[in-house]
Amino acid sequence: LIQFLVLLGASYAAHGTVQAELETSAAGSADAARHAPVLPVEAAGQTPQEEVVVAGSRGSCSTLKSVGGTMYTVEVEVGTPEQAMDVVVDTGSNLLVVESCACRDQGFCDPANKCFREGHSSTLSLMDQGQGGPTTAILSFGSGSILTEVASDRVRVGAAVARLRRGLMLMVDRQLDFGGPFEGILGLGLPSSRDGPLALRIASHLGPFGGAEEASEQGFPAVQMSGAGSGGSSGGHSRGAPSIWGAQNSSAAAKRALEADLGFLGQAGVRRFSICFGGDDEADPGVLRFDPPAAPAALKSIGSMHWGLDFRGASVGASRARLDFCSAASMPHSQQTPCGAIPDSGTTFIMGPEDQLAALTEGICDGWPRCSSNYTAMAAAARAGERAILERYGANPWDLRPLRKALVFETLMRDCESWLDEGAGLEELPPVQLHLADDTGAAVVVTLEPRAYAVSVEEREKRIAYRSAPGEGKVPFGYEYTGRTLWVCRAAFGVLDYPTVRNGPAWILGMPIFRSHVVGFDVSKEPPTVSFTPGPCGGDCARGTALITPRAPVAGRARRPHRIHGPPRVPRVDIGQPL
Repeated sequence: LIQFLVLLGASYAAHGTVQAELETSAAGSADAARHAPVLPVEAAGQTPQEEVVVAGSRGSCSTLKSVGGTMYTVEVEVGTPEQAMDVVVDTGSNLLVVESCACRDQGFCDPANKCFREGHSSTLSLMDQGQGGPTTAILSFGSGSILTEVASDRVRVGAAVARLRRGLMLMVDRQLDFGGPFEGILGLGLPSSRDGPLALRIASHLGPFGGAEEASEQGFPAVQMSGAGSGGSSGGHSRGAPSIWGAQNSSAAAKRALEADLGFLGQAGVRRFSICFGGDDEADPGVLRFDPPAAPAALKSIGSMHWGLDFRGASVGASRARLDFCSAASMPHSQQTPCGAIPDSGTTFIMGPEDQLAALTEGICDGWPRCSSNYTAMAAAARAGERAILERYGANPWDLRPLRKALVFETLMRDCESWLDEGAGLEELPPVQLHLADDTGAAVVVTLEPRAYAVSVEEREKRIAYRSAPGEGKVPFGYEYTGRTLWVCRAAFGVLDYPTVRNGPAWILGMPIFRSHVVGFDVSKEPPTVSFTPGPCGGDCARGTALITPRAPVAGRARRPHRIHGPPRVPRVDIGQPL
């Protein structure tokens, strides 16, 4: 979920010294050609000669590849001739971000990644910031920022082709670690509007400030400026002139240019799309479809910044009773919904407030006989121990209590290897039902089976460490790592505190939703809608099979959870913004 801090102006001369060296030492090379001012530059209020072209988006199907079980990517072709990159499919952001080869060449990005060579595309144009240089934009994530140039070029995803005007963000530097391979993001978020995140960011930064200062605040080195009013340059290379946000005559045109729909969906004329994720291997990929048949039942999006839904709590197993959170009965009068929910394909886990997640895991424990019986036995033992202490000492200074139910659940999940091969395996856990609605009274129950919300992660093994104490012998004093790793199970839940004024606490419905459902998004409706079709992903773009097809169960698959290789991908949301 990218949040945007738009800097129209100062170039990324944060890397001036390196760029200058590239230009002087690699004259005639592709890098020198890229840094020379030969790329087309379009003014903020100018329309490129090549208009938007859309080809074959209806029914377009693209295969999604799992990257370590933490995210899914789709192949995107950019430029003329086409350059292919694998980018994250992300319904939580709205722009197409690709890694520029300048980032890799200068050592700021991973050399193993594929990247976009700007000088090799005959259809690329960079957006002019008002004084002859490219527009730069800082895209802010929860864990850091990336520096990009705003560009236009031809883009193809599957059979959908468009010239993406000012919606192509070329990453030239970064101040964060993506935790694995990263070549870009295909933003499929809520289409931009006057109330969208980009328009809001532009409006809030119309005051006079310089690009150098803003870049410095974001962790990028100071920009070497050149041009009128800059005092000249002292050895640093500059791609452009100072930010036009200080020039009121230019900022209005730039603001109008960027208030248009910058995303691929709008510019490619895509009316609907759907996403589903398969298993962990190439034989069971995910699928992204453009303009599939309309879903029979859909909920209106209530979000102004994100795909947002009215979240009315959860129930577990066969019980119809909802757990004690996100209840309409306890909703303050100032709110429109008790909680909010954002379906986000770019987030690995389901995330929500800590207290509500604890209530959910306790509910799962109650519906899981193994967990509830362990907790009951532990509680009985604690009561018996307390009685014995009181009988012997007349007081209980140790305050014996059983483990919290949520902790019992977590402990049993971590010890899954001891019970996964018994009975039903993973399926002995109960399903979880999420209750979603909209303001028309329509309601949908999204059911997550255990294999959707349980995962396996790799951890370093540790054991109790002992040391010798005079007169006591060996006593435990903590833990030490053994040097080995082991796989443990856990629920695919994570803590996120995202309060909103109108919609209460917001949850992020990440990859587990897309594993168990085909999630559809319809941007042709006003407001846009979201749908959930249960069933395995099952689609095969190569063979042209149906979106949801029955498939024979794989022996032993239900017993084992999906494996997560590496850190989970977390949402990049500005928790100060509304749903």
